Amino acid sequence: MRYKGLSIREDGLMETAYYWYDIKPSKIIAKHLVKKWEVGRPDLISFRYYGTPDYYWLILVANNKTIFDLQEGEWAVIPSLDGVA
Repeated sequence: MRYKGLSIREDGLMETAYYWYDIKPSKIIAKHLVKKWEVGRPDLISFRYYGTPDYYWLILVANNKTIFDLQEGEWAVIPSLDGVA
């Protein structure tokens, strides 16, 4: 059985990987005003601050958002990559 022997967390999930809500960014490096063309595109914001689109998920986690939640005119915090990369 694939998951045999894995422990169960207090919230009922298996200890198989990190869950997005377990990641707590340590430091905020900037605040970003979401532009019209960035709605639904956190990869563009990631590229601006980190030089790669790969950390779009970290921006979403830091702001407790999904891709569909970032709206034009709202502020998004940009977390440091300390402890992530």
